[in-house]
Amino acid sequence: MSELIEQLAGKLGIPVRARGALRLIRLQDCGRIVEACRSSRVLILGIEAFTLSEGKVIPDTDLIADFSELATRQWDAACIEAGLSAETYFSTAKDRTDVWFDFSLRGRE
Repeated sequence: MSELIEQLAGKLGIPVRARGALRLIRLQDCGRIVEACRSSRVLILGIEAFTLSEGKVIPDTDLIADFSELATRQWDAACIEAGLSAETYFSTAKDRTDVWFDFSLRGRE
C-alpha cells in the first residue's frame, strides 16, 4: 500500500521516488523504514528491488522478499518477525548502492 510507505517516509524525512505504482526508497534509508514499521506495528508483506537506468525501472529478480505468510500470525509477533527478516534481506544487499526498494505494507485493520 503506497500510502503507508509515503506516510512513514514523510514522518522520517525520507525521500520517496514515485515510478508508476512503485514508491522507491534508497537502500541507505531502508533500515529506518523497517524500524518505523516495527515500532508502528505495520506489517512488511514484501520488498522488491529495482534499478533505474535511462528512465527505465528494471526489477532485480534476485532481490525479492515475500513475507506475506506472516499475515496469518498474531499481529505484533508477525510485525516483529517481518522486521527481523527485512533486516536480514537488506544485509544481503548492503553493497548494492544502485538499487532502490519498494515495500508492500499492511496496517492493522
